[in-house]
Order: sequence, then C-alpha cells, then structure tokens
Amino acid sequence: MPSVLQFPTKRLQPAYSRLMFVLGENQNTIAAAFYYRYVVKCEIREFFPDDGLIGQENHEITFKIAPNKEKKGVVDLSNVVKDYVTTDIQSHLNNYSIHKTQNIVDNLRTVIRVKLYIGKESTNSPLGAVTSDIANYAAYEYLIFNGCQQDKDGLEFNLDKYLLTTGVSTGENNFLTCFDHTVERKVRLTDYGTVAFVNGILGNYDGSTIITNIGGIFVKFYDSSGTIITGDGGASTTLDIENTANQAVNVQGDCIRFAGVAPKNLTDAGHTIPANTDYYEVYAYQENVAGNPANSQTYKYKIVGEDCKGHETIRLAFLNRVGAYDYYNFNKRSTRVTNIDSEMFTKNTGSWQKDTFSYETYEHKNTTLNVQAVETIECNTEYITELEAEGLEELFTSPRVLMYDDETKWQPVNITEKSYTKQRNVSDKLIQYIVSVEKSVAKRIQTN
Repeated sequence: MPSVLQFPTKRLQPAYSRLMFVLGENQNTIAAAFYYRYVVKCEIREFFPDDGLIGQENHEITFKIAPNKEKKGVVDLSNVVKDYVTTDIQSHLNNYSIHKTQNIVDNLRTVIRVKLYIGKESTNSPLGAVTSDIANYAAYEYLIFNGCQQDKDGLEFNLDKYLLTTGVSTGENNFLTCFDHTVERKVRLTDYGTVAFVNGILGNYDGSTIITNIGGIFVKFYDSSGTIITGDGGASTTLDIENTANQAVNVQGDCIRFAGVAPKNLTDAGHTIPANTDYYEVYAYQENVAGNPANSQTYKYKIVGEDCKGHETIRLAFLNRVGAYDYYNFNKRSTRVTNIDSEMFTKNTGSWQKDTFSYETYEHKNTTLNVQAVETIECNTEYITELEAEGLEELFTSPRVLMYDDETKWQPVNITEKSYTKQRNVSDKLIQYIVSVEKSVAKRIQTN
C-alpha cells in the first residue's frame, strides 16, 4: 500500500501555499504492476455546517499521479483547494455585510474542511482491467483558510504569530491583520470594521496541539490625557464583547472568527462609547484566568472627526494576505473623476421620405449611442509611519477592495495603481501615499 512520506504537519493551512504531499510505494510492487498510479481522493466541505439555517456543500475530486523517476508521487494540494476557498462577505448570523459584524461571529466561508484519502490503481497485465484501491488507505484532514504563504517563508506556514496563547510575546499573539499592533488605527464614530482571529484547539499531525482560545475581547476607553474611563482590565465596567467557547475545532466555522470592533459596530451592538473618549484599546483576554490578562497584542483605535479643511474621508476595506480584512481611512484631499467613454454614430438629418425636404435645428447628426461612465477616486494619506506604509502594500496588491460610502453600504472598487514603492523614513523622511481606486460598477446611463 502507498505510504505518505511527506505532508503538512499543521492542520490549519493557507490555501495559497505549497501544500506538498509525497507518496511512496515499494519499488518492486510498482515494477511488477502495469499502469501504476497513485490515487488521491479529496473531499471538500464548504459553508458553516452547524447552523441549521445554512446548508453545506460537499465536493469530491479524485486525481491520479504517475510515479516520478524515483517512483514517488508528488502532489500539491493547493492547486485543488484554492478554487473552493474565499473570505466571508456576509455574516452568517445576520443578513448584512461581514464588516457590520456585531460582537463575535463564526466564519462562513473563510475556512473549508478538506479530507484526503490516499490509494493506488494498477493492473497485473497490459490488457487487464485497472482496479483502484483507496477506501482502506491513509486519510488526512485539514482546515484550509484563504491565506497566503510566501515561497521565501518555506513550506510550513508560520501560524505561531497568530496564535492567541497564554502570555503575549513580541511578534506573536496577533490578530489576522497586515498592520503591526503599534500602528494607530484612525476611525470615525460612523465607521464599521472588524478584526479576525484564530480560535479553538487543533491537534496536529506532528503530535503537537494548538490551543488558541480566548475568553472574549475587551474594549477599554481613554480620554485625551490617557486616563482610562471605564476601569482596568478586570473591572466589570470594561466592555466585554462576548465569550468564546473553549472547545476543540470540529467545524471550520469555529476556526477563524470575526469581531466587530469599530465604533459603529460597537454602538449597533448596544454598547456605549463614552462621550469624552479620545481613543480606545482592543485586545483578547485569556479564558478562565483571574483578572482576565491579555493573550493578544493590544490595538489602538484613535477616534477622529472629518478633516478640518473639509476634505472627504475615503474608507477602504481590503482583503489581506492572511484571509481577513483590514481597513484604512484616507483623510486628506481626494479627487473624484468620472471617465466617460462614448460610442458615436452619424445619421442623416432631414425629411428624406416626404414630398419636400426640410430639417429641424434640434436634430442630431453626430449622435451618442452608448455612454460608459466610471468614477475614479484619487485618495491621499496624511504623513504616516514606516510600519503603516508596510501594511499599505497589501492594499495595493489586494484582489478585493471595498469603499464605505457613509450610507452603511460598501461599494466594490479596484486599485488602478500599477506599482508600489516601499518608502522608508531614513531615505524618504516624510511618507505619504496616493492611491487611485476605480469603482467596479459603472454608472447607469440610458441609450439614445
């Protein structure tokens, strides 16, 4: 029977990575057989399966691998699973955008469950019937999320930096965000936004166990002098968004969760932001531990108003490389331009089919047939830090960007920039970026 010689050891894996499996068989067995193939059956389960209101969809894909010159079968699972994974655009508990999440919700489609069965097929003679044997062989099960692993980082995804475990270490205990925890996130009281985090207990194939459970999320409010308004981390007046369950991850919905932490998410959920709040801090806390100490990095949200010069604030949400959303407010001068593409035709004017010829001055000779009108917005940042600039690289390269239009709606847009220049304080002194976005839906214009 085939054996699995190499495989990902962590059960939670990004879809866009090298999910490599190397299969092996006794070389004499392969030499004695005809048309030997390694067989992999892949079962993929989509959708959150434990919610009675939402169904699940299963896919089954079987593929065959010819032995290489070393008689091994080499499989990259990412070529299969990346076509089935995405990131949530809607909350599974309510019929609204994921960005309007209240409290904490499970993911709906950010994680899929994948189960592999490894087997073989062959025949004993050149003209014999090919038989397949897969049911009794090895099975491996993974949770695949819509994230990326860069080639420079090796084969195994470094999940450690996103595990919310006991104690907070430098460079670890992060939410699923591209911005460093020291970056100040500027938000208005009308803004929506979420954070995502890995949650649950996962047993891995290397014998290790991932425990990344939190008791909930604290939001602590401060005035302009830096004095806490609602008490310390253990006080009952500190906002506790919602507890999470201390449980093994049996379904993909538990594995990554979203929490609504922007001002409008908090107030929509019935929480109160004190009137004298200058900024607030968000962090996950440990479950069932006296005093509820933090087990995530602390993220600062600075409450700001509209620009004092009257510049429009453009708020963008974008899919980052770890399968969640980040947000950014461009609060300096922005320019909106509607690009117009017209189709013209020339028609004859006048009364050609009557007894006498005449024409009217209001008749069009060169006539517009169709008009395509697409709005483009040029967004400007203020002067930002180097760490803030590093996070913005993922906005430039993101495949999914949305613009908040201040009417509780998100409009899809595309980044039209063709390059990103990484700026550094040492060489560039003050860092500022200009980003052009184009609405993906054109304005409706009637035909003539």
